[in-house]
Amino acid sequence: MCEKKNAVVTESHFLCLLCTYESVVANN
Repeated sequence: MCEKKNAVVTESHFLCLLCTYESVVANN
C-alpha cells in the first residue's frame, strides 16, 4: 500500500507510518 506511493516521499511516508501503525494496533 505504502510502496505504491513513492511519488511523494514526504507526506506519503508519514501517512504510511500512521497507516502501518494503525494496522499493527488493529491486529493486536
